[in-house]
Amino acid sequence: MHILTDFPFQLVVASNLFAWNFPKKSRFALRQLVFLPLLIIYEVGTSTYGYHILQNPILDESILLIPVSYIFCGLLFCYKCSVSEAILCTASAHPAQNLVYNLSRVVFLLTGVEEDRLPAMFIALAVMVAAYAVLYQRFAVRMSDILGFGLPQGRLLINAVIVMLFVVYLYPMIPEKNLTVLFIFIVGDILALIMQFGFFTESALERKYQVVEELLRAEQKRQRLITENTEIINRKCHDLKHQVAALRQMGDGPERQKYIKEIESAVMIYESAIRTGCETLDLLMMEKLLFCEEHNIKLTCVADGTLISWMDTMDIYSLFGNALDNAIESVMQEKDKAHRIISFRISSNRSFVIVHFENYVSHEIILRNGLPVTSKEDQDYHGFGLLSIQHVTEKYGGTMSVMTEENLFCLNLIFPQKPAA
Repeated sequence: MHILTDFPFQLVVASNLFAWNFPKKSRFALRQLVFLPLLIIYEVGTSTYGYHILQNPILDESILLIPVSYIFCGLLFCYKCSVSEAILCTASAHPAQNLVYNLSRVVFLLTGVEEDRLPAMFIALAVMVAAYAVLYQRFAVRMSDILGFGLPQGRLLINAVIVMLFVVYLYPMIPEKNLTVLFIFIVGDILALIMQFGFFTESALERKYQVVEELLRAEQKRQRLITENTEIINRKCHDLKHQVAALRQMGDGPERQKYIKEIESAVMIYESAIRTGCETLDLLMMEKLLFCEEHNIKLTCVADGTLISWMDTMDIYSLFGNALDNAIESVMQEKDKAHRIISFRISSNRSFVIVHFENYVSHEIILRNGLPVTSKEDQDYHGFGLLSIQHVTEKYGGTMSVMTEENLFCLNLIFPQKPAA
């Protein structure tokens, strides 16, 4: 049997295929090379003594669990992934490896090429490249859709156990593997991958919409509170201006003038509120400006609010509220208050609305499939702000993109302008 079709080698390739889009740890290539010597020792040992040195079918087949466990640890060693993510990749690698192996066997049987001959190596390589390319496009790229919402731990473990029982124990116990048997196993491997990814994708989508709905309900409640608070503030500002005018008529004095300046400074915060042309956005900006003023954050806005005034009120709160909250949360981590800078703009280009947010960041931001990886413990909630933004943007036929350049984190939204009535 050629090394390209051997179980350990195929499992290494398949597991890396599913984990490839994960952030990689430093010295990634060196970390991968560290594992090669032990795999070579395992391969030499099984090639010399076979898988039946213990004279017990169950114990002999359990030897295959050695590279499985080893590669699982290798994923944790080489990639920035959780235990659950490593389990899913390892469990997905099993049917993928088995599929490629069976496809190679079918080609060998159909062409009559002996597996220990040189032409078999080229055939196995061609089958492996073609098969893994398809598997990557059909399954591996969907990992982010599954992992972005957490994994149901119990079902994940059950799924992994079933896959291992099939590949490690059931498959090797079938003595004769003719074309019919191989085709059955190929179909079974494909169905296993489809069912596995279909199940976890469906579970992720359910969690996604649950969280988005919860976020939208929270935004609705928040909007009512902001409106009520703004009305109260406006009334107090109106009263304060009259009180200041009355104080000026009562004579002069250093202490009273100082007191008057403090009142006027407080009032100016509200008087200098940004006017964008969109009442909903103005209310939101009032709240954010007050918070930023209190926490020494410089927030600048150049926005034509009329470009988004036609959008649903709840969607405006969700989109801009989440974007600004993320930016504020990020700059609040900056110890140097001079770096607490946020800016955003709303403009148009031809028939598109362009929304751009940016804020200063001094720490490294890891992007996975175009989205930042959260560093918080609360994996269920934190990070769904961006998903809510993406949900609203796509609702209006737009796209969302995230990028980092030097010490800037940028969020860009582009969607069509409202068609003329």
